[in-house]
Amino acid sequence: MSYNILFTKSAAKDYKNFNESIKSQINTVLIKLEKFGTDSPNTKPLTGQFKGYFRIRTGDYRIVFSLLKETITIISILNRNVVYKKK
Repeated sequence: MSYNILFTKSAAKDYKNFNESIKSQINTVLIKLEKFGTDSPNTKPLTGQFKGYFRIRTGDYRIVFSLLKETITIISILNRNVVYKKK
């Protein structure tokens, strides 16, 4: 099964600010996510205030996303130190 990947405006902004090596690392993970969805390695459902969302890990970065049918919406791509903090 193949999934469609969409970015929120804030996630697109996060992605745009990364250097090329980090973007390459993220792209590799997004390809796996597009192919396997939540069955991708390093993917976990979130709990607490983030219940209903998932995260996938790539190095020091976390990609937070939601899944609805065949559409994966990327919510944020941030460093692991700040991704779960309240804004």
